[in-house]
Amino acid sequence: MKKVLVFIIPIVIIVALIIGAIFYNKDYNLDYTLVYSETCDNTDDGLYWFSLRDEKYNGFFTEEYLDNFGVEFSDYDYKNYTYIVTFGHELKRITYSPKETKNRVMVVFPKQYIGKVVLDKEDTGKIYIYRVKKMDIDCDYHERDKNVSFE
Repeated sequence: MKKVLVFIIPIVIIVALIIGAIFYNKDYNLDYTLVYSETCDNTDDGLYWFSLRDEKYNGFFTEEYLDNFGVEFSDYDYKNYTYIVTFGHELKRITYSPKETKNRVMVVFPKQYIGKVVLDKEDTGKIYIYRVKKMDIDCDYHERDKNVSFE
């Protein structure tokens, strides 16, 4: 019995590490719903998207930032949702991965995800606000065009 355990335990550990690495490196799609769009003459250069989220997540951007663009949306429900704001381009896809985070809890567990967005390549001159599940996700505000692609 001991010989079997000595053989099986390392195999179980190796399999668990492989499965953990797969989930850690995987990109997860985020479902979203459009809740607001409005034509805007003034879109921000270099900022394609950001998120508005529950204040406990200490977000970099706030609703007041949108005042610069004449956004009149006010039906935010931060208890249940996070909001993705895009400038000039419709959102086609947003993903996140545990390997790309700003902050971690206990060194390993992701706290704030850095989102990857795919935007429509056509510039519509509109601001869009999408609702996603409540989570701590945002753009990389130091490199605002990082993880942004167009289709």
